[in-house]
Amino acid sequence: MSKKPQIAVAPERPRCTVTPAEVARGARARQPTKNFSGLFRGKSPSLKNERMVHWESLLERDAILLFEFSPGITGFREQPPSFWYFHSGRMRRYTADFEVTFRGGCTKLIEVKPWEKLQNPEEQKRLEIIRLQLLSQGAQLLILDDRQIRRKPLSENLKQLNSNRTPRLSSEEAQAYLRCLSQIEDLTFGNAKKLLGERAIWQLLDLGEIELDLLQVISEDTPISTKNEELPNATIYF
Repeated sequence: MSKKPQIAVAPERPRCTVTPAEVARGARARQPTKNFSGLFRGKSPSLKNERMVHWESLLERDAILLFEFSPGITGFREQPPSFWYFHSGRMRRYTADFEVTFRGGCTKLIEVKPWEKLQNPEEQKRLEIIRLQLLSQGAQLLILDDRQIRRKPLSENLKQLNSNRTPRLSSEEAQAYLRCLSQIEDLTFGNAKKLLGERAIWQLLDLGEIELDLLQVISEDTPISTKNEELPNATIYF
């Protein structure tokens, strides 16, 4: 078994922290609802936004991973500004679950709903009215259900990526690891893991220094490629 190369590692650094909630977004349209029996509320750290992001269901929590790790998304926020729409004879208030900003600057509102609830005809009608009224105002609404958010193996790969991302590598560490990877003729997940260890591979992937197909099951034979400076990764995982 070949020995791992000696890599110059930067001095011990403090773990990554997040900034206050006011950073990287405007005020929420409303405060997160309180916990009730059988319901889950919480918040997750977002390195992309440099703050904690609130969620109001486990499905929203899992959707955050799609936004956080899609290279084609530059930022996102929960509870964006509300708007009023007309339905069933009166004005009603609607607040999307999230607003995401894509590479290039365009934004979309995101509604997160279990697929089973979306089969209700009344809910379908309500969301279609909202979608059309938003479209008339120049805004786009995208509905994500649990089949999209939790599709495998992507969901497992994103959770693995999330669990290995901190503390983040310094630029010096990342470049040292990349020089080691450049020595591998057949750059696969298994060969890279033997050289650097599995955690370093996930950390390089999180930094965008390497790429692999997270839509597929990650095996020892999964190919790894280094990033293309001329073509930024605009992948969206939904």
